[in-house]
Amino acid sequence: MSRGIRIALLLAAVVVGYWVYRSCTREDDEQLRAIIQEMAAAAEARDTSRFVKHFSSQYQDSHGNGYFFILQMVKRIFEEVDELEVKVEDLNVVVAGDEAFVTLSVMTEARRQGQILHPFGREDYPEQPRLTFKKERLGWRIVRVEGVERAGVE
Repeated sequence: MSRGIRIALLLAAVVVGYWVYRSCTREDDEQLRAIIQEMAAAAEARDTSRFVKHFSSQYQDSHGNGYFFILQMVKRIFEEVDELEVKVEDLNVVVAGDEAFVTLSVMTEARRQGQILHPFGREDYPEQPRLTFKKERLGWRIVRVEGVERAGVE
C-alpha cells in the first residue's frame, strides 16, 4: 500500500473516530440533561423512588453521607411539604468517558400548611451543586454531590 493511501486511510479513521466520539458525547449529554429534568419533575411530584433512582448505591457526598442518607433526607423532605416547585438554571454538562460532571443552579419553593419554605435554594440564593455521574450497567447514576450548603426543610 502506498504512503499516500495509508495517510488518507489514517486521516479518514481520525475523522470517523472523532465523529463517533462526538455523537456518543452528545447522546450522553442529552441523557444527563434529561435525568436532571426527570429529577426536577420527580421532586415536584414528591416521588422519592423516581428521584433517588438516579443515585448510585456507591454514592458518597462531600460530607461523607451515602445512598441511605440521601434516601432518608429526600423522603423526609417530600413527606414534610404539601407542594414543591423546582427551577433549574445554568445547566452545564461535561462528559469524560464513563464519568460526567454536571453543574447547575437550583431554586425550590415548597408549601407546608400554607407556609412558604425553601428546602433547597431560593430565587435570590440558589444552591449550586456539582454532581459527578458514573455510567453504570443501568445507565448514568450520581456518585457524588459537592457544593451543597443548605439542604433540608427550614
